[in-house]
Amino acid sequence: MKNKILKTLLIMLFLLGTFYSISSAVSITATSTTVNSGESGSITIIASEKLSAYRISVSNAGGLNFTNATSTAGSGNDTMITGASDAGVTTLGTFGFIAPTVTEDTTYTITFDCSNLVLSTDNETNVQSATATARITVQAKEEPEPPLNNNTNSNTNTNTNTSTNTNTNANTNTNRNTNKNTTTTTPTKSSNNYLESIRLSAGTLSPEFNKRVTSYTVNVEENTEKIRITAQAEDNKAEVKGDGEISLEDDETTVRIQVVAENGSTNTYTIKIQKGVSDEEQNRTIGIQAIGVDAVKENGEYIKVELTPDFDPLIYEYTCDVERDVVSLSVEAVPNTEGMTVEILGGKDLQIGENVITIIVKNPETDETLTYQILVQKSSLDEEALNALKEQQEQQAKTELIKKIIFATCVSIIAIAGIIFAVMEYRYAKTKENAFGDSETQEDNENILYEDETTEMKEDSAKGKKGGRHF
Repeated sequence: MKNKILKTLLIMLFLLGTFYSISSAVSITATSTTVNSGESGSITIIASEKLSAYRISVSNAGGLNFTNATSTAGSGNDTMITGASDAGVTTLGTFGFIAPTVTEDTTYTITFDCSNLVLSTDNETNVQSATATARITVQAKEEPEPPLNNNTNSNTNTNTNTSTNTNTNANTNTNRNTNKNTTTTTPTKSSNNYLESIRLSAGTLSPEFNKRVTSYTVNVEENTEKIRITAQAEDNKAEVKGDGEISLEDDETTVRIQVVAENGSTNTYTIKIQKGVSDEEQNRTIGIQAIGVDAVKENGEYIKVELTPDFDPLIYEYTCDVERDVVSLSVEAVPNTEGMTVEILGGKDLQIGENVITIIVKNPETDETLTYQILVQKSSLDEEALNALKEQQEQQAKTELIKKIIFATCVSIIAIAGIIFAVMEYRYAKTKENAFGDSETQEDNENILYEDETTEMKEDSAKGKKGGRHF
């Protein structure tokens, strides 16, 4: 029994170690996407964990013509990328391709070999390999229907020469074509989530209202108990929340006004109300009171961009992420004090990867300057690919969670089995000890009984000898 338990524990430990090594292995995914016939597209290779080295190559092009490849942390050619990074990267690179011309929708399967993979958390080289698969759907181009027109043309030509010749020519041409084309367009819901104005019952909004600036301050007198804020949306289909009468119980009160557009997108304006703070004290130092950033997309649409962390005049570096179809950023910065100049460098013609926007505030009288920076990360993926990537990452997260649950369960089972084994060992030793003790007691009793019997026999023998003398 003891040997069976030991064997079972050893087998479970072996299986647990094997599972742990499998669960810790990195997985590589390739984004799937849809492109039109004959057009170009790209596939992004992503690792589940940061890699400090990698080599990715196309092992099966699946019918696509690969034209270029870009590595995030290295170099590449048409069908292979390599990279190395001390900090480690998860987005390894992209492969560009041209889709073939098709007459009907076709799906192609592309396979990538992933080798020389080194986890950035390893102290020693830990080479692993993996395979990634992408599915590219190529949509056939729709053939335009010939124009249909209602056209009737009738022409009769008669020419008569009365001298000696008579020539009569009659030509009739009738062409009829009927065109019926009906287009149904679904109206697009408005994404306008800007305010048109903010009105106050006390104090003055600082900086002056601008729909793209979302952070303001208001200074009111010390004895002000209430303030009414009236916010008007730029689009009458948008909903405004958070304005109205505000109680000022503390020296500083923050009010957040949310604008919900017709399509559900939101924009939040923050107003910090300070009691007993003069404008002179507020504008004592050089700096920026508010920054507003909008992303300009290829179609001309403006989308509000959230900075990380939230804007604070005493924080001088921020980050933000934008999608691939964003071509530039519109930045507005309002200085603390009137007369200060603001220079904004960068933000135009954004490139894939990191872009830097620098905001320089300057006091013309003293030449004192203060610099803010925004690091903009532009994705190499379009919106559809980003959604696919998010789904893959969510699936990976679920898989990792399941692995952790299984691992924890196995550890618990082994721990319980160890406890059971220890208890059984203890009971076995106790039983053996008791059995050994009972045996010794029985032997002692037998020895005592034997000694008693021997003594009695000796006494009886002595008595018999004495009796014989009387005869």
